[in-house]
Amino acid sequence: MATQAHALSYAKDRIHQKDSFLVIGMPGVGVSSFLRSLTLEFSQKDTQQTLYIDLNESRALTEQSFYQHIIDRYNELTQQTLTSITELTSYINENNLHLVIIVDRFEKAVKQLGEEFFDGLRSTIESSGKSVTFICGLDQDLLDIRNYEDIDQFYTLISSFNYYLKPLSKEDSFSFISTLEKERNMSMSDQTKEQLYVLTGGHLRMLKSYILSLDTQEENNEKASVEIASASDSVRFQCQRIYDHLSNEIQTSLLRICGDMKLTMHDKANATRLTARGILTDEGAIFSTRFQEYLMHIITGSQKPLHLDTTTGEIYKDGKRIDTQFSANEYKLLAYLLEQDGRVVNRDEIADAVWGVDPNMGVSDEAIDQLVSRMREKIEDDKTNPTHLTTVRGRGFQLKTQ
Repeated sequence: MATQAHALSYAKDRIHQKDSFLVIGMPGVGVSSFLRSLTLEFSQKDTQQTLYIDLNESRALTEQSFYQHIIDRYNELTQQTLTSITELTSYINENNLHLVIIVDRFEKAVKQLGEEFFDGLRSTIESSGKSVTFICGLDQDLLDIRNYEDIDQFYTLISSFNYYLKPLSKEDSFSFISTLEKERNMSMSDQTKEQLYVLTGGHLRMLKSYILSLDTQEENNEKASVEIASASDSVRFQCQRIYDHLSNEIQTSLLRICGDMKLTMHDKANATRLTARGILTDEGAIFSTRFQEYLMHIITGSQKPLHLDTTTGEIYKDGKRIDTQFSANEYKLLAYLLEQDGRVVNRDEIADAVWGVDPNMGVSDEAIDQLVSRMREKIEDDKTNPTHLTTVRGRGFQLKTQ
């Protein structure tokens, strides 16, 4: 895996050549941290000036607000009173300056702005004679977000020098762990640090989630603490973010790779892209054992019409996670019906499983029917014609698990 030093060295070379480029990394891998460190590294040197722009600071992003943000930051930095991007470009050229504009969360612009924005951005770079350099960070490949036809000229200009920021190397991971360890007055064995690296594969945010979880636990056994951290919502969320930001096609290939299935030509091509992003190692393995475990849960769920992952609490239908929130009672009902493995259950059994009520105390038929109806809204394509949770007349309800 590439070290942070390698990433900085690459950026220095490109900036020296005045090449605009993209920094692409999976969510949470540290693109924002890298761009901020790059800003500090190249802060005002001789004729070179550097701006850092975070698009998360722009609530209503438009082409005009994008450039206004740049102009405002430049005026703030230099005490100038420039009013347009054209005026800014002219000023840079007239004074033989080199302006490096580092744009974080660039995916926001890619998703929200039209073709004219990309044509304008390309024109700004070209008309400046490369005196204005853009370094844009995003958490997805450009072509996973927009069609090539929308951004063809901009993509051709900037894509030659794309840099894929991969997870931290083992050395950098240990350094990061040690830094947080000191900040939080913790003490971890080398064995635990090694385990955290293997679990996270050097994923920055996942590493941090593990360490924060360990710091808040009262458990004295490090091995048990790591297991608890692995099951935490924050660690699972990092795995979910990585998976959700992949296109459907890439997700399918990744699951086939993880499940050791026979790969198609498309799968092999996608494996190359996954390796470039650091999700697969150079040897073809999943970069993180915890993320691999997350993928295996998805594969297990995809083999059943309905699946409840009791480790993560996630519910899958036909292999796709259901993102709709389930109430506590809906969750209890689904868990109970899945445990019955297709057996027909009567109303008294449901009342006992969901409400914990003695059959003699009674739960109204209406309450049970309403619960079943709400459940069908979330798991059925058409709740008026259910195929998963069906009514067996005179006997009760049946959840089909095969």
